[in-house]
Amino acid sequence: MDPKGKNQGDVGLLEYLEDIIGSNRHVEKINELDSGIEESDELRLEQTNRVKANHAEVRALEGDC
Repeated sequence: MDPKGKNQGDVGLLEYLEDIIGSNRHVEKINELDSGIEESDELRLEQTNRVKANHAEVRALEGDC
């Protein structure tokens, strides 16, 4: 048995195991959660950049005194 089906309708070993285990039912939810993680990562990166910019500004102001 091939690892994956060659065509859309073919069943390979991976698809066969997914049917037995039932993991193919969770693909949609996993993709939803993955997109949520990506959004959170973007927000975290944006906030981290803001903090770095603020620290640089504070250092520049401290140097002026």
